[in-house]
Amino acid sequence: MRPLLQIGNLINLQDARSSAAVGFDMINFSLAKGDPRKLSVSLVWNIIQWLSGPEVVLEINAESQDELKEATAQFPIHFAAIPYADRQAVDFSLAPAWILRGFHPESPAAVEAALAEIQALDRPVYLELSLETALEALAYEAYFPDLFLHFEEMREATTFVQLKKEAVKGLSFYDEAEEEFGQLHYENIDDFLEVFFDQYERDP
Repeated sequence: MRPLLQIGNLINLQDARSSAAVGFDMINFSLAKGDPRKLSVSLVWNIIQWLSGPEVVLEINAESQDELKEATAQFPIHFAAIPYADRQAVDFSLAPAWILRGFHPESPAAVEAALAEIQALDRPVYLELSLETALEALAYEAYFPDLFLHFEEMREATTFVQLKKEAVKGLSFYDEAEEEFGQLHYENIDDFLEVFFDQYERDP
């Protein structure tokens, strides 16, 4: 099974529709207070009316749980995402599944401990590792089914796809996939997707 492809935090309909069309499985929108990419609940609702296929992920922080409640009262979502550091201050009952973002692992043991904490929750929760290089990611291969990976540069995500052994849960892209603030770099995304779908189409 190939990794899920997640992209965010998008701020306009054009990028959201393009991401859906080229094969991203999950599209993120931010409701997090203080985030320059923060959207209103009504704008997120208006954008997702034009999307077909991708799962909706809402990015929040500890200060924006009320907006998550407002959103889920108006439309269904698949995941909420929060910074790993905010995990103790968030009510996990507010969303059906979660991604804990921005975990910078010190060792495989640290990842194992974080996953053990997550498994005590009563719903699907995944850990997203923030990494510099594809080679660094291979140290965590034993935990790939429970992990999303985010690389600081898109070329490292491409290298990871070429090096991959077992599929991770997903690969996440954020501002490194932009040409400028709030505007995706379509050429770079197309280059990555060409390698990605070529690699996984060869799988039995």
